[in-house]
Amino acid sequence: MKNNDKNILLTDEKINDLAHKIMLNPSKEAIELLKKDFIELNKMMNLIEKIDVSNIEPLSRIENYEELQLRDDIAENQQKNKNIILENATEKTSDFITLTKVIKNDK
Repeated sequence: MKNNDKNILLTDEKINDLAHKIMLNPSKEAIELLKKDFIELNKMMNLIEKIDVSNIEPLSRIENYEELQLRDDIAENQQKNKNIILENATEKTSDFITLTKVIKNDK
C-alpha cells in the first residue's frame, strides 16, 4: 500500500487515544519523542517505497531453514511448577491465571 510520499499525521489526540486504550498515560515529552520517531519512520518507509522491485521474484522464506532437532529429555515437575505459578498469581480461576483486559475494542 503506497502513500505516494504523503506523510501520515500522528496527532497528540491520536497518541493519547491509543495510549488510553492500552491503559497508558504518556507524558508530553514521551508524546513529542514518539511523534519525532514516527516522522523519521515515515521518511524511511517513503524511501523504501521508491525502490523498484518489479523484476524481483518474491521469496517464500528469507532465511535458510533447517529442521530443528528437539531434545530427547522429558520435562519433569510440570505439575509442581504449575502449582507454584498458580500460588503466586493474584487472580486465578481453577487452573488458569486471570488477567485484566488491557486493550479495549471500540467496535
